[in-house]
Amino acid sequence: MARKDAGGRHCDVRDEYRRKIGKQDYLKSKSHWKKTKQEAELKRSGHQYKEMMLVIGTVAAVVAAIYALFYSMSK
Repeated sequence: MARKDAGGRHCDVRDEYRRKIGKQDYLKSKSHWKKTKQEAELKRSGHQYKEMMLVIGTVAAVVAAIYALFYSMSK
């Protein structure tokens, strides 16, 4: 008895349909993951700027407090 696929590439219509659907789904999910990755990167970079400004503000406040302390002591 010969195998079904021995004569060449014989695909069932359902198999071809499933492959198409899988390929479309993969392409959709690929673009979705790219978009999600970009959004996460934007959130991460925005968060870094907020932290940097918080640190700079804190250092400036400490320096101003020390300056005010020495200024008040000198009078």
